[in-house]
Amino acid sequence: MWELPFSRFVKNLRNGFHLISFKVCFGVILSELNLTTERFKLFL
Repeated sequence: MWELPFSRFVKNLRNGFHLISFKVCFGVILSELNLTTERFKLFL
């Protein structure tokens, strides 16, 4: 009987984890872009 809420909880947990990892990857990419633009400005 408790398997259904548990699987739903696991699914929610997995979705949240994907969302968090996506945000982290996006933030890392944005910071890398900012760093490269700063270096480019220094070179110009």
